[in-house]
Amino acid sequence: MSTSIAKPPGYAERADLVLRHLLGTMGGNDIAAACGVHESTVSRWRNGLTVPSDPATLARLARVDLGLLVYGPTERLRAALDAVTPAGVTS
Repeated sequence: MSTSIAKPPGYAERADLVLRHLLGTMGGNDIAAACGVHESTVSRWRNGLTVPSDPATLARLARVDLGLLVYGPTERLRAALDAVTPAGVTS
């Protein structure tokens, strides 16, 4: 049985804001790798066809975005991966 988490008002707008910022600073392949989604999923996000349906995916995207803000563009992917997988946590 699948349990769906209710999304708060404005969820799609916030998801779009995070996505637009990330897509302006990282390539789709890097975003897909950092967030554990397929490249075609990022392509659908980029084209405005969908937004992350799972709040956990949006949270991963936000952590990647925060990692970019903290570590800067010279260490984009490393910061993104560190943000998604904290030290000591294995996937």
